[in-house]
Amino acid sequence: MKIYLFLLILSLFSGCSDSGTDPESLYKTWQRTGSTTDGIPDTDYFDTQELIVEFRPDGKLLYGTEKNEGGCCRYGQFIQKDSALIFGVRTAEGGCANVRCAPSPFYSTEPWKIERLRVDQLIITAGKKTIILKAY
Repeated sequence: MKIYLFLLILSLFSGCSDSGTDPESLYKTWQRTGSTTDGIPDTDYFDTQELIVEFRPDGKLLYGTEKNEGGCCRYGQFIQKDSALIFGVRTAEGGCANVRCAPSPFYSTEPWKIERLRVDQLIITAGKKTIILKAY
């Protein structure tokens, strides 16, 4: 009888896995569904514009449905280290040196932290800023 109870409990727990926390879940296309600062929804123009971004396994970021590279004003690469995301490499060469850019949604003076990574949802925070994305 004890063995049946053990097998029943084992079978219940074997179906429970948090597969969305797999680091590989990051490597896909995401769409911003919202952002907050200090828990208050952002209403700034740049925080409310559509943002579609693909995180690639090679560390590249591609933007929009056309999969454009970062260009002059957007971060083109990222590094993931444990639960930290560090965005970097904005082009400052050639014609980009004279371009005034709007703030990047990923701009922060500190690394972004992955608060939740699931197959269908990504939530990142940096300081008082939170960005919520859904799988696209």
